[in-house]
Formats: sequence, C-alpha cells, structure tokens
Amino acid sequence: MVRKDYKAKNISDAKELAAKELRIPKSKRGLLAIAPAYDEESGDFAGWLAFFNGKKLEIKNIGSIYQ
Repeated sequence: MVRKDYKAKNISDAKELAAKELRIPKSKRGLLAIAPAYDEESGDFAGWLAFFNGKKLEIKNIGSIYQ
C-alpha cells in the first residue's frame, strides 16, 4: 500500500480532508476526532491526527499556526 502525504493549511481543511479520505458519511462526521500533532524532537506543532472508527490519518501543517 502506498502511503500518501496529507497536507492542510488549517484545522478546517484538515477535517474536510480527513472526512474525504476516511470516507465518512455526512451523518457521521460529528464522530470524527481531530487532535493536534507535535514533532517528537522539537515539540513544535506539526499538524493534526484524525481518528474515526479505529482508523488514523496523519495530516501535515502547511500553513501558519497563527492564522
């Protein structure tokens, strides 16, 4: 299986991307959990983790965290 690099500018984009990639029906999108992800070495913000129904998706941040 080929692993994709998922990228988003903000949390709204990350949630939309996760819903699409994890194939979440509109009626279940309230069950999608988004959590911040931090770099293990530096502790800086790196992106988001999306969780739904036992599946996890890592999404990298490509925007400013101060937007």
